[in-house]
Amino acid sequence: MIVIAFCLIGILALMALVMDTGRVFIEHAELQRAVDAASLAAAQDLPASEDQLERARTKGMEAAIKNGAPSTSTSISFLPSRTGDTFNIVLTTSQRVVPMRLSQILGFQSWTISAVAAARSGPISIAQHWVPLGVWEGEVEMHERIRLGNTPHTPANSLDVKRLYAPLNHGNLRVGVRDAISTRLHVGATIPLLRTYNPLDICDGINDRIRNRLNVVGCFRVHEPINLAGLNIVGPGTRRDWAYGSDPRLIFIPFIRPIPGDPNNVQVAGFGLFYIEYAHFNPAPHGGAMPLTEISGFFVRTVMEGPIEEDAIDYGVIGIEYVDLERLP
Repeated sequence: MIVIAFCLIGILALMALVMDTGRVFIEHAELQRAVDAASLAAAQDLPASEDQLERARTKGMEAAIKNGAPSTSTSISFLPSRTGDTFNIVLTTSQRVVPMRLSQILGFQSWTISAVAAARSGPISIAQHWVPLGVWEGEVEMHERIRLGNTPHTPANSLDVKRLYAPLNHGNLRVGVRDAISTRLHVGATIPLLRTYNPLDICDGINDRIRNRLNVVGCFRVHEPINLAGLNIVGPGTRRDWAYGSDPRLIFIPFIRPIPGDPNNVQVAGFGLFYIEYAHFNPAPHGGAMPLTEISGFFVRTVMEGPIEEDAIDYGVIGIEYVDLERLP
């Protein structure tokens, strides 16, 4: 009887530890999810300068509290990017005291658990569903209407800011613009220019892309009146965050830079997400012989999960990824 009594006490103590330890592991998993969510939420507003971090911190704290992290013991800090001019890493830490139940008979009153997570953001390094039209590297104003064209001209006014694009040699041009290219393209990749092409293929590809899915005109000919009211387009600045999906007006465009000594190939410098309002085809623009397909729209910012490339230029397509805590400075 004495042996059985001692065994029962040991069994009860072991059961108490198992049950309370199980609760601790469950609580720790929930706390880890909360700090993960906080880091991802805060990283959406990065990279940012020091005076712009408060919004990111607020979003991170809201996500942490929503997912069950205690506000009093949760902290969010930011680390500078490799270049040092902005902050692009968010570090979230949190603690929670888990009260013991059955284990109190053994003298264990509580168990303090902690969780930590880090995420970083920056220009996306890989894009899919891109169109074979490369925009030459240069400054691009987000949310401001611009026109992309294959021939240079002097803009008539400030709303007609002209940027040159160059068709890229990646299969049939019309099909590539219509369907987008699903293969992955990464920053730093070398891709050939399409030297001989018909700009009408770009117009037809955009028209196919938009008309087939929205039943509205995507590209107008020079003799056709442009009815913007009938296109149901979204104006610049109406929405700040976008994602590639069902809207055929959104296209990923690679930004390109020339390769010294190699006139036939270019290097990918980054990616932008362009919202097409409409395209315009002119067989003889500016008195020249080269036809023009001009694309009117604006670049928009979007945040998506994916690898980043800090050396890439930020054109508004921001990637977010978890950071290995062992590699943090």
